[in-house]
Amino acid sequence: MITIEAFGKLLKGFYTKRVSPRYPDKPPGIGFKRCVDTALVVQDYFGGQIVSDRPQFRYHVIRHCWNILPNGEEVDFTRNQFSEKRQRIISKGKSYPIERDYLLSADWNVKRYLRLKKFIEAELFGLEKSGVDRNEYLC
Repeated sequence: MITIEAFGKLLKGFYTKRVSPRYPDKPPGIGFKRCVDTALVVQDYFGGQIVSDRPQFRYHVIRHCWNILPNGEEVDFTRNQFSEKRQRIISKGKSYPIERDYLLSADWNVKRYLRLKKFIEAELFGLEKSGVDRNEYLC
């Protein structure tokens, strides 16, 4: 069984290898725009609940998702994509449970979730056993 800390290191490895062509100014390793697929995969391995918040930052509202583990611990591997000021806004927000099925109702969430899940499986169980092409999860 993998620890939540080791799992976080695996995720950082995925974020570091993935550089978005849409957001070339964002540094790798921060999980930019990866909160939904990250929360889904964390739930796969550790259980618990996915929660969301819709904080307003100046002129726009975003959705941010993270996990509450069965022991009550909050885990948010993608919060570092926000400035400290925005992180405080999220922390003060009104989080609410969000259904897994709702998050998976969008095709782009499914694609990103499956890509991340394949990466994690490849890292945990080896590329040969997972059937993953290393280039597949780098895009």
